[in-house]
Amino acid sequence: GDESDAVQAGFFYDNSENELIFRSHDNTSAMKIGSDDMVSPVAGAWQSWTPTLSNISIGNGSYNAYFCQFGDVVHYMFRLTFGSTTSFSGSIYISAPPSPATPDNAIVYAPAGRAWLRDLGGNIYNGHQMTVGSNIFFYYESETGGTTRAINVNASNPFTWGNTDVIYASGWYAVDF
Repeated sequence: GDESDAVQAGFFYDNSENELIFRSHDNTSAMKIGSDDMVSPVAGAWQSWTPTLSNISIGNGSYNAYFCQFGDVVHYMFRLTFGSTTSFSGSIYISAPPSPATPDNAIVYAPAGRAWLRDLGGNIYNGHQMTVGSNIFFYYESETGGTTRAINVNASNPFTWGNTDVIYASGWYAVDF
């Protein structure tokens, strides 16, 4: 308990779920150790967010974006499914989840995430993401002369995007160094 008021915190064991639950200063569940010995945030850890889509006109396409913050690390997942009126106007990127999950923008992060770029024609291209400031940029990996290089995903790279094509992405970054 708190010396100055009735605000409580603590931990307890939940027999029904076989979990040790840690509660924060306002007595809400904050972290658990499950029966599988995994440490994780408690209920509601994965949250949806509405990223700003830069150089993307979503049209009749759709996207899903989720993130989970655990300590100073944020994990995220993003999927963009193209509709017949979805288009790019340049190299694409999205905004990272909102504060307090915003990246520590004092540095440029090395690629810390994967992208899977699926063409309706059946081709799948590998890619990655890089967090720069408060944005997540998408790249695909091109093989040229035995060298792999990263190229920004845009309207014609790695292919000409069309209806039902998909960008799948997941990654992580730190919020504080």
